[in-house]
Amino acid sequence: MSVLRKRAFPKSLFLLASIPIHLLASNPEISLSSNSIAENEPAATKVGALSVTGEVSVIEPADVGKQKWVYQGEEYFYNSLAMGPDGTLYAGSYDNKVYALNKDTGDKLWEFETGGDLYSSAAVATDGTVYVGSLDNKLYALNGKSGAKIWEYTTGGDIVSSPAIGNNGIIYIGSYDKKLYALNGSTGVKLWEYITNGEVWSSPVIDSNDTVYVGSFDNHIYALNGSTGALKWKYDAGVDLLNLSLDSNSNVLAATFNLSIFHIDGQSGSLIKMISKDLQNEWTHSRAITPPSVGLNDAIFYGTDMWTVHGSGGQLNDWTFNTGHKVNSQPAIGSDGTIYFGSDDGKLYALNSTNGGQKWTFATQGHVDGSPLLGPDGMIYFGSDEGKIYAVQGSSGPADTAWPMFGQNPRRTSNAAHSPANFVPSFTLVDGDGDTDNAHFSIDGSNLKANQSFDYETRSNYSVRVQSMSYYGEVIEQVLSIDVTDTIEAHAPKAIALDNYLIAEDVPGGTLV
Repeated sequence: MSVLRKRAFPKSLFLLASIPIHLLASNPEISLSSNSIAENEPAATKVGALSVTGEVSVIEPADVGKQKWVYQGEEYFYNSLAMGPDGTLYAGSYDNKVYALNKDTGDKLWEFETGGDLYSSAAVATDGTVYVGSLDNKLYALNGKSGAKIWEYTTGGDIVSSPAIGNNGIIYIGSYDKKLYALNGSTGVKLWEYITNGEVWSSPVIDSNDTVYVGSFDNHIYALNGSTGALKWKYDAGVDLLNLSLDSNSNVLAATFNLSIFHIDGQSGSLIKMISKDLQNEWTHSRAITPPSVGLNDAIFYGTDMWTVHGSGGQLNDWTFNTGHKVNSQPAIGSDGTIYFGSDDGKLYALNSTNGGQKWTFATQGHVDGSPLLGPDGMIYFGSDEGKIYAVQGSSGPADTAWPMFGQNPRRTSNAAHSPANFVPSFTLVDGDGDTDNAHFSIDGSNLKANQSFDYETRSNYSVRVQSMSYYGEVIEQVLSIDVTDTIEAHAPKAIALDNYLIAEDVPGGTLV
């Protein structure tokens, strides 16, 4: 196969400290805090606040760790699956193809053939566009529904880096031609490029201020302005850089090929500290360490290709877990504190993040190198080098932490602004069933407001259709009913009344009747 397999690229591995268990939120819907407005209120009066909520569902304990379905492909699925806003799964393979699968059945929906192996993982925009790089030097934009190519952009080298999606719709991708590219997500037109002095194997990551961070095989970490590509700072780590992740303060955690992690201040580019593991004194250039994840209280967790996973910092007592082979898989972190990752021993592992204790394993017949995709319903999706993709039930949905899985979220956008803590849904009035009275209302931020004053006697009920999106990218449309309430009104007088109509005889003039 590809020579890349001889120098296994460890995607970021990080585990998580204990997280309080909570039930899964599913079936998202749009809610209105108040669905009534009093008559005669002036235009621009607030009706109520809009929010995205969901019904609560529970995973049956007996189902945890059990296979739901398996898809048999033709070649090695090395990279990590991505999930679209409608739940469609996207996976690249060493047979040059991108596959789209139904998440509930594993049925293939479509395939798209590129001109090279797919080492890069896909990233999916909120409109469903799928972006993926190939070893044919190209980045592709595909229609998520049909697989039709929207555009392609050719770089000067292999693309191993996975794309990141900015808040402004810009797509960032690294290439073996030593460059990081910024492309218009709609057209594929190049907006800017930044030239490093080494191959860019690292996948870029984006903080909530739209700063783009990327590592290069010139030993440097770069911080760039996401809009212009201007250099903010660079840090010389003295060793080739692998993938990056961000902690809760948008500081950079960079993995290297010498069993070291560099913790870099995201604002200044100065070193906070270096974390290293001299395991059995075997320090060589080929010994890789995965980028860590950050758990509660800034505990960090990471794995190595020396068959170990480590947890330390925060409120943890340091722990080490040994697998049966190298760990190249960044784990997905559940909201109940369970971590999931694969190993070259052919297993998917579920561990307790507090102490590293094993909960269960699921055995395959091949290496499991990609980061598991953890869906909102707790289903785990991952591939192996036997050419299979598995769906296995986990015990919770993703954790609400800074970087709970490869690419930060199920769509793999690698953007800190897309974390649950930073998620602010937007709302808009849309056409469709129930939109009868959209013109009588408007939306200001998350507030539904009246465009006019209403009269109860004329009409007492109105209907609007509102669209939003859940954290996981699911498009939601909801019909909302607004009632106009009656008020006591002062009417014009129709008669003159006298509270007393008797007066005694012989009273003087001016006496009050």
